[in-house]
Amino acid sequence: MNNMIHFHEIEQLKLTKLILKPLPN
Repeated sequence: MNNMIHFHEIEQLKLTKLILKPLPN
């Protein structure tokens, strides 16, 4: 049942990567 927490963590990581990616460009 800890899958939901893991999913949220992955989604947050993806969001952070998306926000950080355009910064150095």
